[in-house]
Amino acid sequence: MFKRLLALQKSNAGNDLKEELSTLRNWMLVPLTLWPIDIAGLVEHVCSVLEGKKPADGRLRFILDQLRELPSEKAQKAISEYEKFVEKGDYEPLIRSESKCKYSLSETELLKNPKIHEEWTTLKNLFDVDKYKDKKGIIRRRMAQERNFRNDWNFRWRKIHDRFQVAFDAFCHRWHLYGMEGDKPLLLKLTVNPTAHGLMIVIPSFWSFDLKRDLDAKKISKLHKSRGALRQGSKMSEGRLERHEQARQAYQANLDAKVKKLRGAPRNAFVRKKVRLPETFDDRSLRRLIKEGSTL
Repeated sequence: MFKRLLALQKSNAGNDLKEELSTLRNWMLVPLTLWPIDIAGLVEHVCSVLEGKKPADGRLRFILDQLRELPSEKAQKAISEYEKFVEKGDYEPLIRSESKCKYSLSETELLKNPKIHEEWTTLKNLFDVDKYKDKKGIIRRRMAQERNFRNDWNFRWRKIHDRFQVAFDAFCHRWHLYGMEGDKPLLLKLTVNPTAHGLMIVIPSFWSFDLKRDLDAKKISKLHKSRGALRQGSKMSEGRLERHEQARQAYQANLDAKVKKLRGAPRNAFVRKKVRLPETFDDRSLRRLIKEGSTL
């Protein structure tokens, strides 16, 4: 997809989407965790449209416009480092070692419990469970979602797959599992996972949670701050709102100055007067304010 995109850029097939194609190319290099939608699928669609010499409709242009801002380099670097841990099979870089010991103890107790093995045998007798394994030999229950939304939640009994899913979900809930790997129960873990929208922390219901001993707060904070979150509070928020309004006014005043064909010092003076900035407000700070306003 990346090569197809580059070929289109070189052929000038998407001249009216030149800036958008460049942005899409950069999105293809963003860590997958930060993708808000299926970027590769979007690129494939855009390429198909342009290769067919069709115009991009308003709906597609709207989507491309929403993606004009990429995650910061700082965020991409932080998430990329996290993804490298996951690639090596380490899903717990933000969890303290004490927590891992607690998990090991809970897992050992579960594996030694004869009741769970009896119930799993019963479930295997009722269903051909091998049909529902993925490529790794794992069967997973339906995933919990943020804010407890439950897509694909409706009870269905017509197909054998539907019946198995309901039975398996109930089994996993009873034993605090996220799935089964062969005959091995996969106990839920304390997890911290970055997503395109933020950090998702899951504390299993059986877990005796201790914030200081279980989670590495410094690493979590560092990862979260890489997204660019600013310090917040009532006074800070009020000041930030005033700054944003000032930046919007400066940006609009700068546009008005361009219409009047003002340049250099006269344009800066015009913007200062419009926004009611003191004359001591230097040109560099003014340019920064205008640039900030263009993003709001």
